[in-house]
Amino acid sequence: GGSLIAASLIAVPAKAATKMPQKAVSYQATPKGKARCDNCALWQAPASCKLVEGPIAASGWCVLYKAKG
Repeated sequence: GGSLIAASLIAVPAKAATKMPQKAVSYQATPKGKARCDNCALWQAPASCKLVEGPIAASGWCVLYKAKG
């Protein structure tokens, strides 16, 4: 049982380390036209992204934007 807990704790930081810095993806806290984080396939409410680290504004945008659909 203890080894399962330890394994799951180790996996969490490794997953977080795969996110990219906001500067690397030209993140901005304002939309680019109709393209905005809260209608992107990578958006995770309330304020994060599957691929970009840090807090993400719903009205933000970056070069990884991919419309939901």
